[in-house]
Amino acid sequence: MRSTRIRKREAEKRKKVMILMLILFVAVFSGVLLIKSSVASEPTGEEVESILEPVSVSSTESEYWRVTEALQMQEYRDPNNYIYPFNTMSADWGSEVEESGFKYFRIPDEYVRAGGCFPEVVQVYLWCLCREKGIDYYTIVALIEIESDYKYNASGDDGNSIGYMQIQKKWHKERMLEEGVTDLSDPYGNIRVGLSFIGELYEKYGSLDKALMAYNMGESRARKLWREGIYSTQYTIAIQDRAQEIKQEIQE
Repeated sequence: MRSTRIRKREAEKRKKVMILMLILFVAVFSGVLLIKSSVASEPTGEEVESILEPVSVSSTESEYWRVTEALQMQEYRDPNNYIYPFNTMSADWGSEVEESGFKYFRIPDEYVRAGGCFPEVVQVYLWCLCREKGIDYYTIVALIEIESDYKYNASGDDGNSIGYMQIQKKWHKERMLEEGVTDLSDPYGNIRVGLSFIGELYEKYGSLDKALMAYNMGESRARKLWREGIYSTQYTIAIQDRAQEIKQEIQE
């Protein structure tokens, strides 16, 4: 378990990020016009002003969500798209992404409060890679939730497992080289390495359940269970169940 000192540092870091995000909100609504879609139910300027006033750096967490909801009403992009390290990828994707079925997923508040962050730009990146590799997008979102609580810099297994998809560098040095990844705490690099591994296991064993088992416990242990007629575990069941829930939440 993490020490109290580490948890305090993370709490301070989240507080700083929250302040930076609120400063961004102030800048946005002080005159920076962001691209928005034109919809029939779009609120009037007076309605938006009534939602947004007042907004200050000292705002509470509930104030943050109030502003976030106002942003969503105006159909602005996720503000976290513009915060490092998520802003290392362009958020200016074309309309074909939405046309292909992508919809933004707001992660549960419990994960946000614990320091999780899964910006729209990361979700689009993951969506496109999953489509390219023929891997179920919702399953990978569920895997990220279960593995890292949506923390791009999560550290587990005594510091050996890193990032969204909890990759262990010692087992994936060659894969990292192939994917051009040097830092597994980079959210985009972590996703590339993780999907490359899942894709390889999926192609090798022909089943997503088997791929998830091997991903979680290693191929040798997974094969031992398969010889015993066991083709799913609590881990794979939890991911598949959560994937269906996420899919339903997004599509509603």
